Amino acid sequence: MLPMVLNEAFYAGLQRNEGRSVRFAILLDNETFKSGTVREFSESKPFNAKQLQSISVAYDPSSVCLVIDKPSPDSSSIVIIGVASRPVPALRLSTQYPPAVIVEAVSPGTISIEIGELKAFYSNGEIVISNLQVVESLQIQSSLPIRAITPTRFGPHLHLGSDEVTGLDEVLWANHKNEYEQLVNNYWPRLFSGAMISIIKKTVCKAHGGGYLFLKCGFESNSLTGGSWFRAPSQQLTHWLSRTLAIEGLLSLALRGKTVTADLDARWRDNVQEWGRDLLHPTFRDSLLNLDYACDECAHLSEADGVTVLSHDFEILGFGASIAAPDQQMPDDWMEYLRTRGNRHRSMANAVASMDGSIGIVISQDGGVTIFSNHDGHDKHLIILAI
Repeated sequence: MLPMVLNEAFYAGLQRNEGRSVRFAILLDNETFKSGTVREFSESKPFNAKQLQSISVAYDPSSVCLVIDKPSPDSSSIVIIGVASRPVPALRLSTQYPPAVIVEAVSPGTISIEIGELKAFYSNGEIVISNLQVVESLQIQSSLPIRAITPTRFGPHLHLGSDEVTGLDEVLWANHKNEYEQLVNNYWPRLFSGAMISIIKKTVCKAHGGGYLFLKCGFESNSLTGGSWFRAPSQQLTHWLSRTLAIEGLLSLALRGKTVTADLDARWRDNVQEWGRDLLHPTFRDSLLNLDYACDECAHLSEADGVTVLSHDFEILGFGASIAAPDQQMPDDWMEYLRTRGNRHRSMANAVASMDGSIGIVISQDGGVTIFSNHDGHDKHLIILAI
């Protein structure tokens, strides 16, 4: 039923409702993937462009999806049966269940499709693959992966967050440490890029633009002035990233019938996989949801004029900062790109060019997203995202 959904969504997206662009997210639910509780309408709504236009204004597409049901055997039409929380496919464990299919109105006449890790856009009958996956290649120098695979100084424990730890069975840890490390190291680029994309998408939805500057941990910049700075960095994003990363490693290990924890209840010792499915997986999903909420709170900071500043550990250092970096030598592609951009892009480009290890994200009011990155002073990249 995807072709019909795309076409109706496309025509609905072209319209305006009370002077506003129609915005909605549609979840194609099925038997194997459940986004959570569906709040069913008292009567199912016919699925067409007019219905989407009329009810889309009631829901925020960044958090709520309209749930579409397959047609019954005696009917050729599909219907909207209710609403459900929007899944977070970019932050989801790929080995668990078949991914949800989400169709969203991005801008008039442009519809996005999310199928797990696949991102694409539909417009005028054509599908174009998005480039969101390039965010994974950004050189983020975070200490969180090392913390997630290194016992704490308080004894044989793993970090589950800023202040939380879980006990290790030293024999099991010796047996499975290398596999656990590999699982964590394979997952963290996806998790971090998913968090970054989530922040970007939520800022785009606010339609006022914004900027984010990620600084190498411990790096202080003279290029930033003013702003509201936290006495101690805000640890909310850091906590949920660290917790999600550690739990995903434990969950993936459990699904292979292994564990490294010391406090496993007797009823689960003979069936570690069941423990993973029944206990760890819900905990993992809760961590992802809380991480998404933390990303939303971070995106709110962009409503203040200026740049939101974070470390590579996603500690929020401050917001509303001004960039006062002098002109820097930049790559030719940066210079060519900046010829058609304003002060916001030029200021961010100068700041990133002056600071090794920095990553700058500029979100325009029209939804355009530009990323400048400076890995080591010589490896500078420009990424233009299609959100």
